[in-house]
Amino acid sequence: MNLLVFTTHRQMRHFIAQHNNTFLPKLLTIGEFFERIIDIDTPLVDEDTRKLLLYEAARSVSLEKLGLSPQWRGFLSQVDMLYSFLLEMKQEEVGLESLDTSDTYAEYSEHLQLLAKIQEIYYELLQKHNFTDKLFIQDPPLNQEYLMQFEQIELFVEGYLTKFERELLQKIPTPLTIHFSVTKFNKKLASKMFNIEEEGVYTIEKQPLFKRPLPKMPAIECARFSTRVDQVDFVFAKIEEFVQSGIEPQNIAVILPDAGFKEYLQAFDKLNNLNFAMGESFIYSRLYQKLEAFYKLSFEKERSFEKKLDEQDIEIFRDVRDWQELKKAIEKLAQSKEKELIEEELFRFERLVVPYEHNLQTLWHLLLQRLSKLSFDDVRGGKITVMETLESRGVAFDGVIVVDFNEEYVPKITTTDLFIDSRVRKRSNLPTRSDKEALQKHFYTMLFIRAKRVAVSYVKNDEQDASRFLSQLPTIKQDGSYYQDVLLPQFTKPKYFEPQEELKITNPLTPTKLGMLLECPMRYYFVYQQKIEQPTQERFLGSLIHSAIQKAAKQQPKSYKEYANSILSYLHINATKQERLQIAAVWERRVFSFAKQDFSYLSYPIDDEVTQKRKFGNFILQARADRVLKREPVMVVDFKTSKNIGQKDTLQALFYAYIWESEEVYIWDLYNSRLIKPDVKNAQEKLQDILKSLPQSIQRSKEEKTCYFCAYKFGCKGEV
Repeated sequence: MNLLVFTTHRQMRHFIAQHNNTFLPKLLTIGEFFERIIDIDTPLVDEDTRKLLLYEAARSVSLEKLGLSPQWRGFLSQVDMLYSFLLEMKQEEVGLESLDTSDTYAEYSEHLQLLAKIQEIYYELLQKHNFTDKLFIQDPPLNQEYLMQFEQIELFVEGYLTKFERELLQKIPTPLTIHFSVTKFNKKLASKMFNIEEEGVYTIEKQPLFKRPLPKMPAIECARFSTRVDQVDFVFAKIEEFVQSGIEPQNIAVILPDAGFKEYLQAFDKLNNLNFAMGESFIYSRLYQKLEAFYKLSFEKERSFEKKLDEQDIEIFRDVRDWQELKKAIEKLAQSKEKELIEEELFRFERLVVPYEHNLQTLWHLLLQRLSKLSFDDVRGGKITVMETLESRGVAFDGVIVVDFNEEYVPKITTTDLFIDSRVRKRSNLPTRSDKEALQKHFYTMLFIRAKRVAVSYVKNDEQDASRFLSQLPTIKQDGSYYQDVLLPQFTKPKYFEPQEELKITNPLTPTKLGMLLECPMRYYFVYQQKIEQPTQERFLGSLIHSAIQKAAKQQPKSYKEYANSILSYLHINATKQERLQIAAVWERRVFSFAKQDFSYLSYPIDDEVTQKRKFGNFILQARADRVLKREPVMVVDFKTSKNIGQKDTLQALFYAYIWESEEVYIWDLYNSRLIKPDVKNAQEKLQDILKSLPQSIQRSKEEKTCYFCAYKFGCKGEV
């Protein structure tokens, strides 16, 4: 019996489809192959248990110095980067001490010592729990009994074999053949793996044997668009062109450098012509949405998720106190399709993870992470395949369409290379960032040269541009406007949205609500009458600074320096790596200046984030103050981190003065290190004048700058 080993499952399925009427040999992916040919006594650690043990090991060192979060949730989002780097070192047989000697400028010396300590403690924890990890498998014996069943083994390699994998292959007694292609992009890695430096298609046995030259790459049809969604028209137009030219639909593939583009294609594929190789993510399922909502509501106090749960859901989750109760809740909520998909994962999770962790929040979070990687098979039955770049390795299609051929996506590598500088990697004989980018270019090159027709599209605007890789390919430029309006030509001149109801001003009235009403009644209508939520904003550093000030003030510092250091300590612990750089460059000096001026106010009793209301005619005015000092008269403070204090801040100050009945209202301008006292005299009269001027109908803003960044201009003006 022969064994064929493929790089991906997709490559394997493609082979099966081409030989469906013949007797097939044994088939495996390359990952499965390397797992089966080594013989180890101790079981490999499960992925989730590995994360728990790595966190336990990592807590013994100063994670901030590695740019990692010491908090469980933050570490969990970064642990894959840490583990991938350590595994890469092991696979290339480069020890941390070797990397240290390669670090000429001692830039990473302390980092490497910390990593070595984490690895040492992690190894001890694995032994304690009777597990092993790929990180610690040294010169493993081959599974001779498994290998003896094969007369011939063939590997179809699309990518890179590590030093560890190459050494395993050399030990295999069974006759072994490797099929491998070399382009100008993977020459360096080909030389490292097989000592091959000439482009071509190779069959490697005892010695490299040149088989044939690479096929010629077809000219690539290339079009650019100003917005990402416009590429959808291009995709469907090209599919039709390819089919009209004689290419069978099942031999056409749409390649997504970024999986997020799938949502656009799904939205417009009304006739189900597409099949999505990545399937439908489980995160969109009813069960996952409810599990996530109750987790966010219970453990992170995010009230916005409450609306995703009905009374029955809350009743089911209310008494969940441990894993067994959570499992019962899942069984009650899961539909048959969901149960079928998650059954095996729940079994593995309960057997491999639950015995080593009993904290419900941690288990719940790990389970959500595990379930988020699942997907339902695409059952729509379309003939044109949509897949991500790595899935396309080793597969041939007559027609290939690639979207998002932009610098940010092509080539696209993982974050593991960011852990150590490329100079150190090069001196240590580790693959560098440029090596990995070149390998991605090789994947695209092989995909293109196997095709009859290739079309790519990219977005070009003020923020995005085509990938530089495009200049290295033979291209035919095409006018992107030719493909616009292929799907929905009737909407080429969108009509303005016209509301069919009257303006309704509801209580309570907050400064934000009133400011929006005065600035643009149409936007107020979308947000407060239609209740169309605004897109989720990225985390704002100003909010983190507010929290840091509150936490530091509660610790009752004995000096302004202690106050400032406490603020900065909180910021560094909770900030991302990029935010830490911003804090060091912009905020450290400002924090000390603020603390020196603000320290004297800490002697008063302080309430933070205080929300209060007061009636004003037919309105109820409501505001939330960042700080209220309980003195006579009461002092209300609002913290601002933006560079400029604007009209909205003045309106907010008037609310404070009226609601708290005090003229001691201040704005802490943190950026400019000054305490501002806005004019809030006669606040009631000023508010009366403002409320008299409220709009009576739903109108659009007349200020162009108001519309420029508005999230609702697509509905208001038909602009994207």
